[in-house]
Amino acid sequence: MAPRKKLPVLLLPILIILLLGAVVLLLRGRPVTLERILTQQGYTIVSQTETVLTITLSREQMPEGFPEDVSISQSEGELELLLLQEGGTSLYLTAFARADGASGTLHAVIEPRYALSRDGGQLLLPYQVNEDGSVTAGLSIDSGSILADGEARPDAVTLAAQAATGRFDLYVDRALFLRSDALTFQIGPFYHLTYEPS
Repeated sequence: MAPRKKLPVLLLPILIILLLGAVVLLLRGRPVTLERILTQQGYTIVSQTETVLTITLSREQMPEGFPEDVSISQSEGELELLLLQEGGTSLYLTAFARADGASGTLHAVIEPRYALSRDGGQLLLPYQVNEDGSVTAGLSIDSGSILADGEARPDAVTLAAQAATGRFDLYVDRALFLRSDALTFQIGPFYHLTYEPS
């Protein structure tokens, strides 16, 4: 009879270990999302380093028919042009057309896309991640850095909006873009964020 009484006592630690193992497996089995990384659910943010990006829009890189002479509301999602790739982040120009209500202005939509890894990595974000998982956005364009064919053009590009998703919209001087080979500008701050599983 004595061995039977000891059996339940031995089973309790084994059951606790199995339960903890199941919880770990369930958490590890959840998909990696940007939200989980930013709120540090199963991931730790190791560092964030501020940087400024240089972006070039050139007529040569545009597919035939872009920028479109239709309004931006009619052309969103019609373009898929990779502008920059760094770490697990790619920036795509997804629309480039006449701004609604402004025939002399082009509206450019730039969207970040992320390749997330369970093993950690580095992302380029258009906002800073705060300790509580919220974000602080503050993109601006350095008007002193805007160049069209190497010539300073401080009013050629303006930031129209920045969404919580990281997408940002620009207004570009249409006449200047169409007569220039390339329009280059600096935008920031962006943040190199390094994360790892916790």
